[in-house]
Amino acid sequence: LVHCTLRCPQWMSGIAVPDMAFPHLQTLDLLDWHDECESRFLNAITVPSLRYFRTNHTYHGGFVNESFASDLIGLQTRSSAQLKTFEQLGMHELPIDDIFSILAVFPTIQALGLNHCELEIPRLMQGLAYREDEPLLVPELRNFSFKNLLLKPKGSDRHIADMVESRNLITNDDEHNRPSNLNRIVKLTVTFEKHSLSQAVTKRLKNCGITELVLDEKKKKKGI
Repeated sequence: LVHCTLRCPQWMSGIAVPDMAFPHLQTLDLLDWHDECESRFLNAITVPSLRYFRTNHTYHGGFVNESFASDLIGLQTRSSAQLKTFEQLGMHELPIDDIFSILAVFPTIQALGLNHCELEIPRLMQGLAYREDEPLLVPELRNFSFKNLLLKPKGSDRHIADMVESRNLITNDDEHNRPSNLNRIVKLTVTFEKHSLSQAVTKRLKNCGITELVLDEKKKKKGI
């Protein structure tokens, strides 16, 4: 088994899940999972070859099991996977500190999607920013997507540009201090439910080395 898209199976409700190892599994896409079933499944599997992981909670109103972060950390402790893509959809109640804890154990992530979530923009961006002499989360990040977010608080979109500039705009004087595994973000997708990025923030993003900036997917699909 190399690729797996799995909806929450009925047989998992209320029963113990045996330990299972999938040594060749590279893609795992979980759809429509109840929190308790997802937790027991994540605690039962070992996936050392995993490269892509996505979980979708939009079907259940965004509720997240309190153990979600520790479940994923335990999964990685068993698996030591070199994960490249991580995406979570509709996880409205997942604390930002839990997101940081998850990202800390997957330093090889190159594509990160935090979509249809309610997140405090300043804290999230500050946690992802590069600061010299401080631990850096997901240093290999190249593709970052967060869609249909609420802009919380209003006007906080400048923190998005702050984060990208901290990773992408390293002066010649600072280049020798730049971590060898620190990638520049080259693709950024940002859409909000009720707001748009300010013109000033959009200009800053376009001037910091991003080769693909997606701000309105509807327009992109129409070829505009």
